Amino acid sequence: MAWDITCLTVNPHSPLPLHYQLNQLLCSAIASGELKPGDCLPPEVELVEQLGVSRATVRQAISGLVNNGLLYRRKGKGTFVATPKIDGGFFAKLESFHQEMIEKGLTPSTQVLQWEQVAPVQEINTILEIPQDQPLLRLRRLRFANNAPVVQVDTYLSAQQFGGLLERDMEKESLYQLLESIYHQPVIRARRSIEAVIARPEEAKYLETEPGSALFLVKTVAYSTGPAPVEYSIARYRGDNNKFTIELTR
Repeated sequence: MAWDITCLTVNPHSPLPLHYQLNQLLCSAIASGELKPGDCLPPEVELVEQLGVSRATVRQAISGLVNNGLLYRRKGKGTFVATPKIDGGFFAKLESFHQEMIEKGLTPSTQVLQWEQVAPVQEINTILEIPQDQPLLRLRRLRFANNAPVVQVDTYLSAQQFGGLLERDMEKESLYQLLESIYHQPVIRARRSIEAVIARPEEAKYLETEPGSALFLVKTVAYSTGPAPVEYSIARYRGDNNKFTIELTR
């Protein structure tokens, strides 16, 4: 739904540049809730006509907001108000997605896309430190915050060690809680890496973004009390509504 701009004006006699005035007007509308996440801005030509400014002025104002993450563009569809970024703190502490979202005042939910035993994968078996001929469990989930998709994650475990988990409802139960309560394998430490990648078509479909858009690829190797890992996961977070904070001390 396009935003009504009939009352939007800039002052050509102000010492403030026109693009800055428009930038601040849009910022105020977003902050006040007049422009809500998902709202579509009018086309550039309409803003130009309404404000009596050049297209370059409009583009400069909007580009500044896109660069700051307040707006995002979808090719062929327009410019939209971005959902506020979810600040993920899991590089600073170890907790489940469910618990992290609750602590942020968001409502978490999960859709299981695949939950099955699969053939061994050499790289993953090596990471989990299990024999190369042992099958794996693969849990593919789409995780949501307030019904908006945040991350698609593939989790791998040893089928020989944790095969009983296939009977559990992973849309309602926590994997980490099950590892602790059933197998006495609490996850107490993890090694994580993060890199920037682009969304492939299938990932873009699940995460409701555009193919080729930016994603955070996060790989986690999780450990219990023993020396061998108990879980390996590959998570793909939307780049436009996530950020990660790391607290460092000296």
